[in-house]
Amino acid sequence: MTKNSGLESLLQALAEERGLDLRGYKRTTLARRIARRMTQVKLDDYQRYLEFIRKRPEEINQLLTTILINVTRFFRDPPAWDVLRKQVLPRLASHRGKPDSFRVWCAGCATGEEAYSVAILLAEHFGNELREHDVKIYATDQDEAALTTARHAEYPAEKVASIPAGWRQKYFRGDDNTVRVERAIRKMVIFGHSNLLEDAPISHVRLLVCRNVLIYFDTAAQQQILKRLEYALDPGGVLFLGSTESQLRRNNTFAPLNAKWRIFQRTGQSVAEPPHRRYEEETLRGLAGNELAVLRAYHESLLDSLEPGILIMDMRDAIISENASVARLWGTKEKLAGRLLPQSELARRCPELPKYLEQSRAGPKPETVRFEFAPARDRLLSVTVKPILSQDQAGQVGTLLYSEDITSREGMQGTVDQLQSTTEELQSANEELETTNEELQSTNEELETTNEELQSSNEELETTNEELQSLNEELETTNEEMAERSRQLDIV
Repeated sequence: MTKNSGLESLLQALAEERGLDLRGYKRTTLARRIARRMTQVKLDDYQRYLEFIRKRPEEINQLLTTILINVTRFFRDPPAWDVLRKQVLPRLASHRGKPDSFRVWCAGCATGEEAYSVAILLAEHFGNELREHDVKIYATDQDEAALTTARHAEYPAEKVASIPAGWRQKYFRGDDNTVRVERAIRKMVIFGHSNLLEDAPISHVRLLVCRNVLIYFDTAAQQQILKRLEYALDPGGVLFLGSTESQLRRNNTFAPLNAKWRIFQRTGQSVAEPPHRRYEEETLRGLAGNELAVLRAYHESLLDSLEPGILIMDMRDAIISENASVARLWGTKEKLAGRLLPQSELARRCPELPKYLEQSRAGPKPETVRFEFAPARDRLLSVTVKPILSQDQAGQVGTLLYSEDITSREGMQGTVDQLQSTTEELQSANEELETTNEELQSTNEELETTNEELQSSNEELETTNEELQSLNEELETTNEEMAERSRQLDIV
């Protein structure tokens, strides 16, 4: 089997067995990148590599990552984005299709930087009127790993270093190592899996960003994708390609707005419906469903990782969601989700709970209520009833019940009180010792003074003794002289 036939057999098997259709990509590019991946797993034959994939299904993601090298960044080719911001967006905003609707499709969005770049430009352009335009940015790719990164919206800090400082402060949060796109910008983008050659295009789009994607496909596949992009755009809509892509030079459906930066506007000519088109509603519903499923998985994973018990209810006090800690802390055995809280096991264990719920929303504005409850003799909970407000703070849309085990905290508080009492006693004893020490020091100083006085008296006595001794010596000398004179008189 020749190398070319081996590659074709591999591509056909991947399409039929794994649903990964790469047959529209340029063969030279595919051969080079598949060979790179085969070298990494220490294989040199297409057939053996296919068997390797069959035994390890996760290898598909690694192969896809190798083939689809996601070279992207925020506002790649800044001059092109300046043209989009200053010349194209004002024209698109003034030309309305569906009332108050502005739809964008980022095809081949990779890890999301370009989709968020578009969102930032639209947020800057529309300002406080952003909500009135119902902006929806659909960002699609067939690399699930890249889509996961895009949904998280977390990037190394160096990736945003070239963004103007004002925009960095306004649209990103983080530190010197990692930053995350602001929540308001993240909410503008819906990420979903889509294959440009197989899946239906998103229609009624006013701006379509498909940069540096067509270059990976052969000529036939490029023409097929372009027909889908033509169909996706409304008349007057704008297609934004990569700077190296020149596939529209002889296309009468698009008129260049800026040929240098590959920005084109679709003319009013009708475009035939692409073959095997699926219903648009079904496609969008699928994208939204996928996004919702991913967000729900993140939500449940986050709840289950929390130590406190979390319970979320709607306005009827029907329990929407709970985490595993609720059953552990409250000692419940039944599943609470889907039940009304006043009729649940929680309310039977804590009859005051409905009263606190009503108290939280009794005033003119919903308020947070906190209380303590002991579901067992050896357990004390701190319970918080917190109203969940709508995004515009216009009213309550649900309730959060937050339960935290404070048993150890209370025990620790008793220990702290005992330690504090012992500390006070020790401090009092220390003060008494300091007083005694001061008295002893005073007595010692008095003794030292007395000792100095005695030493002084002793020195005076020693001086007097020396004087008496000297006087005695003088008397002895005088006495000897008198004796000598007496002998001399006796002789005479």
